[in-house]
Amino acid sequence: MQVDSLPQKFIAKYIGCRSCRGLWGIQHTRDPVDALVDDLRRVERSGDDLPLVCLDVSVRGIGVAVHPRSRSRRPVHGLLPLEFVSYAVQDTRYSRVFAFILVRELSARARATECHAYLCDAPLSARKLALSVALAFRLYERSLAGKQFRFTVDLRSPDELRRAHDAASASASPSSIGPSSDSPASLATEFDA
Repeated sequence: MQVDSLPQKFIAKYIGCRSCRGLWGIQHTRDPVDALVDDLRRVERSGDDLPLVCLDVSVRGIGVAVHPRSRSRRPVHGLLPLEFVSYAVQDTRYSRVFAFILVRELSARARATECHAYLCDAPLSARKLALSVALAFRLYERSLAGKQFRFTVDLRSPDELRRAHDAASASASPSSIGPSSDSPASLATEFDA
């Protein structure tokens, strides 16, 4: 599968967001996505609906708007500028889930990041969403003209990501937080401008 142009439009259900610890890597989306899926199971049992949203991926960012057929009254976020998205991935455990890390604050004194998750209609849609964000990052990187910026989209398959995460977890010592940048488990598509 390949995405050659932007904008790309998707319809998905917004699962929600949770705070997360890091800026990049599946290890920082794992716990929030698991918690959000647990919340989703409770919502389904209660009969409530998740917000149905239209996602518009462009070089400006990820636009999120309420779909006209949404039955949920939960608010959604509008435009999430690309410069605030540090990482995006099709989830490894739940292949229909697309997740990304949004940076709310990043300074010498504080860092606040959130993991946002969306439930797509099929694993193929989640994959295409990740590829669309990767293309948006590539195009955005070109527009930076040498300015410092770092963001990552993990484009490995869910099986490859799961094996890499398991290998990193098995070899992690108490002092290491994640894989080194030169390990086989390092991120697949990384942009440093």
